[in-house]
Amino acid sequence: MEVKIVGTGGIFSPFNSACALINKHILLDIPNGSLKEMRKKNINITDIDCIFITHFHGDHYFDIPFLLLEKSKTNKNEIKIIGSGETESKIQELTKLAFPDSYDKIFKNLKIEFINNEDEVKIDKIVVSSLKMSHRNMETYGYIFKDHELKIGFTGDTSLCENVYKMLNECNKVVIDSTFEIGNDAHLGVNDILILLKKYPNTTIIPTHISPKEKRLLSFQSFDNLLILNDMEDIN
Repeated sequence: MEVKIVGTGGIFSPFNSACALINKHILLDIPNGSLKEMRKKNINITDIDCIFITHFHGDHYFDIPFLLLEKSKTNKNEIKIIGSGETESKIQELTKLAFPDSYDKIFKNLKIEFINNEDEVKIDKIVVSSLKMSHRNMETYGYIFKDHELKIGFTGDTSLCENVYKMLNECNKVVIDSTFEIGNDAHLGVNDILILLKKYPNTTIIPTHISPKEKRLLSFQSFDNLLILNDMEDIN
């Protein structure tokens, strides 16, 4: 399983918005600006044919109309979009807002399969399952990507909840919300990450949705299971 961390930042961070590219064609979230960043690295955008969405805040899915528009103009017009039960209506609403004159043509030219994340999904040889997270009043999900013995988890935006512990217990590596210095009911904080680093020494913890201050605070730590990545770096 090849995993590139396209973005590590949150809304108010100078880093790209949090996003990951898996096996060159699967996206975990598709936030504002993510497609342009991938173009800069000569990644073929139209190869993307599967998107997992954690939740419907703009910094996690606002680039999707641009991908749909581009794919609708090519023969690579098949795409799977996996998320909560409101995924189809949200994507249609946003695309219509973005391209009101082209909306009907875009969807006519695409072969879109909307998949509810309550069920396991198999892409390539990877089996993907979801875990409901706690992000204040927002319905949000984390995902576990399993490839044979390797399990990589992505928490998405979340506070410290039972399924964060479950993901860390199950996975070899976890890309984890690290938004603030002190966590709250919407996001994890550096204080939470330090606790988790000690509690799960055999799980590699990779901070994301982060700002320079929090990244600097974590960079001072000397945990063997802490991996701090920059935008567009790979998880080896």
